[in-house]
Amino acid sequence: MSARHEIALITGASSGLGERFARILAAKKWDLIITARRGDRLEALRNEVEKEYRVSVRTIQQDLSEAGSARQLFDRVQERGDLVRVLVNNAGVGHYGIVIEQPLESIETMIQVNLAAATGLTRLFGAEMKTAGGGYILQNASFSGFVAIPRYAVYAATKSYLVSLGLAMRYELRKSGVHVSVLCPGFAGSEFLAAAGHDVTGVMRRIELDPQKVAEAGIAGLFDRRAVIVPGAVYKTFGVLLRILPRYSAAALAAGLIKDRAKKS
Repeated sequence: MSARHEIALITGASSGLGERFARILAAKKWDLIITARRGDRLEALRNEVEKEYRVSVRTIQQDLSEAGSARQLFDRVQERGDLVRVLVNNAGVGHYGIVIEQPLESIETMIQVNLAAATGLTRLFGAEMKTAGGGYILQNASFSGFVAIPRYAVYAATKSYLVSLGLAMRYELRKSGVHVSVLCPGFAGSEFLAAAGHDVTGVMRRIELDPQKVAEAGIAGLFDRRAVIVPGAVYKTFGVLLRILPRYSAAALAAGLIKDRAKKS
């Protein structure tokens, strides 16, 4: 039997951190599968990465907000016999606003993409990695996974779930050769805030992270087999503070940090 083609799969790869993850892994000479909703952006990235890094890049346009999308994506990867050795669960959706004022459809989309699809992909590709003898899974959670955040209540809750899932699966797979890491960045200058409908405040700008450094920290921490990766000294300090503060007080602090300002239409 011929050896299966080993690749790295990045979800939400059409922009932001996902695009950076793809370039970093390509620079390490990993062939890639990149997936996202926007097929035109994926094709543009594929052309650039193949030309610059001389690796093979396959694109799969997949909307992870659809029910059953994790299985669909897994099956499409299987069609060509590729073996995913690195999975970067990067796709995510966030909406800013009071929960009872948000459209239910928006809430359901956050839960589907951030929670259901990520869980499904981790389960399916994690099982395949275990059978194959090893691999790496990076859950791109968020620093919000450590604290309840008013007006990002559902988003933060889904990221808290990802932190819990990642750490639990890390333990479950500890003897299998499959290594699970959780990346928990703070504000990282991506399209996220604009898509969420949230203006960037002055305080947020001062603690904003360089997205390239966040992506580099994530991939380095993954291959170093670190459990939790928190980029940036300011967020490491916040992490210490959160261990001291009561949970409700931490939520109030988070609400003040983002200043409850909605992006003007």
